[in-house]
Amino acid sequence: MESVLFRAMSIRRSAAAGQLAAPNELPTRCLSEATDGVEFRLEENTGPMENTPMPDELFFRMTLLSVYLLFAIIRAGYGVRVLRSGGKVYGSIREDAVHAGRLNSLVGLVMEFALPASALLYVINPSWVARLSFPLPAWLRVCGAALSVVSIALLVLVHRALGRHWSASLRLRDGHEIVTTGPYARVRHPMYTALFGNTLGLMLLSANWVVVLPRLVQYWRLYTRIGGEEAMMIERFGEEYRDYMERTGRLLPHRQSGGTAAP
Repeated sequence: MESVLFRAMSIRRSAAAGQLAAPNELPTRCLSEATDGVEFRLEENTGPMENTPMPDELFFRMTLLSVYLLFAIIRAGYGVRVLRSGGKVYGSIREDAVHAGRLNSLVGLVMEFALPASALLYVINPSWVARLSFPLPAWLRVCGAALSVVSIALLVLVHRALGRHWSASLRLRDGHEIVTTGPYARVRHPMYTALFGNTLGLMLLSANWVVVLPRLVQYWRLYTRIGGEEAMMIERFGEEYRDYMERTGRLLPHRQSGGTAAP
């Protein structure tokens, strides 16, 4: 601005010396030059804001890989504990289909390969996978990563409460008991809650249909298993499990209302 004032004073001196044919042009020239100076300075000041770095796709791919590996390591660790206690983590498709249904069990077998394969494809990021991405704001994708981490923390609490009673198949081992401690004190299926949260978090984090589509199928598979699992528990424990159902919510803690539970 000081340079503009100096130039305006020079114009005034030139006008006084008779070097300007039209002295009334002075305000216009001063305003034009002042405006040019202000516009030039605004462009200089706003430039760095436009160039503020945002997380790139490599950041999101590496974050998804880290979250997925964390989930897999924790899951495998508790699976080893079950095996050491004499239990089984996976049963046969026929055994699982008794309560889950044959279609659900077959889809589950496919998902055992499809879910990690889709995550790996996203991390490797070949050109055809990159074309299947869809726009999501960076903050929402970061929230997806946070949701996955929180869900994995819940999964650890669930596994600690279940101990040797955990199985990836719908089956009960000898001496099975109704677990009512930890997250199970208020929720009947907190493991499904953790799996739903982690699945949603990975979908938001990736913002890519390669990751999203198989996990939408997984959502259907998990939700349709809940009814079969409850029928299995009622068949084994009868009124004891029905009483437990009345005290707890299915996926989230229910609000107390006359001693009954929301499903």
